[in-house]
Amino acid sequence: MQEFVWSRLGLRVGVEEWLENVDSEKELKLAHWEEMFHRPYFWSTFNIQLTEFEEGGLAVGLSCTHLLADPISAPVFLKAWADISLTGKMVKPPLFHPLPARRPSNMDPNRNHHTQVVNCFKSATNNSTTTTPVQHSTTTLEFSDRMVRACIAMAQSISTRLFWVCISKVKGKKNGLIDMSICADMRKVLNLDQGFFGNCMVYNKVNEEGLSRVTLSKAAIAIRNELEKIDIEAINDLIESLEHSDD
Repeated sequence: MQEFVWSRLGLRVGVEEWLENVDSEKELKLAHWEEMFHRPYFWSTFNIQLTEFEEGGLAVGLSCTHLLADPISAPVFLKAWADISLTGKMVKPPLFHPLPARRPSNMDPNRNHHTQVVNCFKSATNNSTTTTPVQHSTTTLEFSDRMVRACIAMAQSISTRLFWVCISKVKGKKNGLIDMSICADMRKVLNLDQGFFGNCMVYNKVNEEGLSRVTLSKAAIAIRNELEKIDIEAINDLIESLEHSDD
């Protein structure tokens, strides 16, 4: 078992020239990829690839198992790795402590279980195996400086609803929205520090039901309503479901 692997590559091209001719295939080469063995303990926990561009510029590609694929943990790990590599000391080490104490198991059959998050997870895992390769594509959106400054306070919210509306139109929905899966960091809900190292991402699905005429504001309301359903009780139900799963 390999726990950490890193490699260094060089490109005989500048960053600006590379960006002008980049496509999805070239973009994937900035990170290390390997076939995953069916037993996870054979996987390399972390792979870091450094790609140096001619005339300056450095791309850092991180790949890891899905159990650690958390957008908060990833930069925390990279920062700790950079500190050790450059100075020999971690300025702010990742926090390796257990999750908050859980409630006692509630066996009351009349209790209102939060099944939506659990069902979303089960649906994703049941449909995760595919026999045909999926062709992915990338797209680039350009925003003016004025737009960026106007939206900077709620950049994540605006980009999420913008993607939802645009992708729905590409999928053929002229006046409606496709169902969309969302993934949110639950550190705040679990009362955890942002430096907590571990996967705290929870998935849920936003349905287009009730959105007859689609606008960005209506999309925002639908997303916010679904995120509010992922509370501490819903997370506890998900954890209990995973612990009692036969899989």
